[in-house]
Amino acid sequence: MVKKAGFTLVTIFIAMILPLIGNLERLLDYRIGIIVIAIFLLNLTQPAFSMKEQREHQQSDRSSILLILVMSISSLVLLMLQWGYWASSLPDQTWPLWLGLIMIIAGLYIRINAIRYLGRYFTANVQSVDAHRLITDGPYALVRHPSYLGALLILTGFPVLLGSLPCFLLALLLMMIAYYKRITVEEALLLNLFPDDYQRYQQHTYRIIPYVW
Repeated sequence: MVKKAGFTLVTIFIAMILPLIGNLERLLDYRIGIIVIAIFLLNLTQPAFSMKEQREHQQSDRSSILLILVMSISSLVLLMLQWGYWASSLPDQTWPLWLGLIMIIAGLYIRINAIRYLGRYFTANVQSVDAHRLITDGPYALVRHPSYLGALLILTGFPVLLGSLPCFLLALLLMMIAYYKRITVEEALLLNLFPDDYQRYQQHTYRIIPYVW
């Protein structure tokens, strides 16, 4: 838990405080507080990132976890720069606030539920575990990677909350690139572990976004 909290604080410093160093009063907005709370909940309810573990599973993970980290932090940095130094690009109304908040809450629920449902089979790096079992029910019945759907909703909900359409589109693009690689690597491993079962599972489920992809 201490390691997760330390990693979260470093992330917030790099992605949120440093970009606003010239306009720190913007950090006092209550919407920034919502984002900070969401980041803590996101990081504290998932396995801790470890460079040692990443090196040990480099062959199976292929740096996909590093790409996700880089893309998610980059999306936050860009959002803070827009928030601190440029005007909002969405209407100055309450609906972006509520829409962003709903996206963040829904994303946290989906992400946390998916991680808890998968249990010890959920790992930060792509890897197989002892007595690995294929999970296809619960939140995994509709999409094969609900935890990524949850994270995508959270990271795209942040710019909606702050009223930035360009940063919403950038976050969506960056995270889809990262998750495309992650899913490609992860599904290659699962097809190797469960060749017939996983192929059948792929035929009636979507990757991340229901009825889209």
